[in-house]
Amino acid sequence: MPSTLKDLLAKNLNVQKYLRELNAEMGTEQILYNTLPDGPRREAARLNMLEIDLKLGRLRRSEDTYGGFATVMRALSLNNVLSQVNETNQLITEITAHRATLA
Repeated sequence: MPSTLKDLLAKNLNVQKYLRELNAEMGTEQILYNTLPDGPRREAARLNMLEIDLKLGRLRRSEDTYGGFATVMRALSLNNVLSQVNETNQLITEITAHRATLA
């Protein structure tokens, strides 16, 4: 497997892992926010939820690039390109060999 495909798969796993972590963190902050009385600690929890929400939004957008379906499509595209490169190299080898017989 080409290293670029390995990199894509690793990035996909990291995105998924970070999404799970952020969702868990958001759940904790929501519970904290809902249980705190009005005041500075509740406001801090609200701000933390906003920050987490922004991170989740950015991560979900990157999931379009590195998510499961996108990774599969890139893998298929990469495999297609590699196949074409192999076919081209084989054709170049055959042409070079035929050229040698003409000299």
